[in-house]
Amino acid sequence: MAGSSKKKWAFAARFRRNAFGWPSQPAVTRVKEAVSEIKKAARGDAALAAEGAVLFLEKVSPALERVDSSSGAIGTAVNHAIRDLVPIVAGAAADRKTRDAWLERLWSAHEADGIPYIEDLADHWGELCASKEVASAWADRLVGITRMALSPDKNLRGHFHGTTACFSALYVAGRFAEIVDILAAESFWPYKRWAVRALTAMGKKAEAMRMAESCRGPWASGQDIDSLCEEALLDSGLVDEAYRRYGLNANRGGTIEAGLTALHWIARGHGYEITGLEVLAAYRHTLEAAEQNGTVESTKDRVRRLVEVGASAQGLVTTVLGREFGH
Repeated sequence: MAGSSKKKWAFAARFRRNAFGWPSQPAVTRVKEAVSEIKKAARGDAALAAEGAVLFLEKVSPALERVDSSSGAIGTAVNHAIRDLVPIVAGAAADRKTRDAWLERLWSAHEADGIPYIEDLADHWGELCASKEVASAWADRLVGITRMALSPDKNLRGHFHGTTACFSALYVAGRFAEIVDILAAESFWPYKRWAVRALTAMGKKAEAMRMAESCRGPWASGQDIDSLCEEALLDSGLVDEAYRRYGLNANRGGTIEAGLTALHWIARGHGYEITGLEVLAAYRHTLEAAEQNGTVESTKDRVRRLVEVGASAQGLVTTVLGREFGH
């Protein structure tokens, strides 16, 4: 890892504080170039690419402070960058000292994110921890202030930028009951959805789906509710029911995460008499959703990792999709 920090990243000089002016398009182009540079490095050195991803995420928000964000183009570009770069940081082999250093740098960047541009990084905090042990340590660090921030006592309650990061860490740490307990009286959907996911992981599918359905309203899009209900069914191996009730299709836009969840659980042997055609259908619908979101390549990368993880066992997903990725 010592050599990784010495690389001269081309994007680094371009992402100085206030480097970009008012027009958003030049900044959008530079964000895409930076992600491409990091992804190219990942093909040869995963740890080097992770270091580059952390550096970019540190620098991106200060560099964009003067950019016109009213069209949403630059925000969308940064969100796509986060989705592409999180798996690189999460998947890189790193010792505890290196991982902790990355997380501290990202935490400082998230804390200082005034616009904000990298707010969505908190949704992936548990994934960035890359282990239950590290995720649990971060959960311990954040859970006290999160409980205070969500307290029914107006004298204690307030905004905490790490609330979602706390739930993400608790989730990856497997501390599902704590999530449900903290959110018992909370109605704000961006937080409540973590309780739905936690109940699903606890095997309480029906309760999770009832909670999700009860939250439909201005803070929860129908697609977001559908996605988590799909996840509850797919987590139980009920692939057919998921497609029947909340089917991924081009007409309603599809859900990338639900498709990937389906492939994830099929690859681990869940589901009743799953066929190769169902694997292909899940893959096809996932790509259809990715095409609409402009994330085909990053989605294919995530499916490729599923195939590679299961290659030694020659599971159904690997057998059916192996040719797609050269296995």
